Amino acid sequence: MRGRPTARLKVADRLKNMPASHTDTLYILSAGHSGSTLLNLMLGCHPRAVAVSELTNLPGNILHNEPCTCGQRVLTCPFWRDVAARSATQLPDILEHPRKLDLGFIDAPPSSPYRGSRAYRLGWRARRIAAYAWLIAGLALPRRFGIRFTRAIESRLVLYDAIRAASGAQVLVDASKEYLIGVATYLARPATTRLILLVREGRAVFYSNLKRGFGHAFSLRAWRNYYRNTLPLIARRVEPAHVLTVRYEDLATDPERELQRICAFAGLAWDPAMLDTASKVQHLTSGNNMRFRSDKRIKLDTAWRSELKEADRRFFERRVGALSRRLGYE
Repeated sequence: MRGRPTARLKVADRLKNMPASHTDTLYILSAGHSGSTLLNLMLGCHPRAVAVSELTNLPGNILHNEPCTCGQRVLTCPFWRDVAARSATQLPDILEHPRKLDLGFIDAPPSSPYRGSRAYRLGWRARRIAAYAWLIAGLALPRRFGIRFTRAIESRLVLYDAIRAASGAQVLVDASKEYLIGVATYLARPATTRLILLVREGRAVFYSNLKRGFGHAFSLRAWRNYYRNTLPLIARRVEPAHVLTVRYEDLATDPERELQRICAFAGLAWDPAMLDTASKVQHLTSGNNMRFRSDKRIKLDTAWRSELKEADRRFFERRVGALSRRLGYE
């Protein structure tokens, strides 16, 4: 699986030759605070699906022995112990050596002394730029970086297969949201991987951040940057039939209809159990803390419609009005 790469690694050539999984993967792409945790829970309640929350955070969850939604801690959870055993022939023991588990360049390794340092942030940004250039244009990556990036995707696919085997599920749902990892994972197994692009009204996000005391530019930055980068990447590298756009507002107001759409997209039969997030014991180790609440319903907040000032609306329109309309919001 990890043959010696050439001096200048073409990651796409290695990924496309990986064996396809016999089951499907749903990867949720979304900016923060857009309902991905709840959507993950709902999809995971399907009898033939398994949700894994933000799998990219699993090494840190293991290192700090975070709580699993089943009620156990990760290190004692029978499900994750089974996953570790099933992946042990291809990965280091993930429960014993979480620092060796690299699932993508999202942040510094757990408990790294360099976490948050200026040098690390600069290197992290350079790696992301290189990965984005490869993904959107198919460029070759520098050898050392390319090897690490490819191995992160390989490790992810090994875990996907182990999780499906441990759960007996047909479809795995990963709510990691990170667009670089999501598209790279899709390119590894395009025949069986599908992407869900979860979007939310940008003015609601903008208003929420303003209320918390953030400045105008900061209040838009994360939402704007996420979709500004993700949309062209999807358009360039993903088959249109392999990505489904889901609006947070539609999921909140008519969850049954939206979940039926997603089931049809994923090749699953609709099951009303998905509407009851307490209908099934799940094993989510990260995500919004609402995953531990008994009441997990979406409470759609439309206060921005009446409370967002006219000057703020004009600021939003100047900066991201066109982007908002591309996402389907008038």
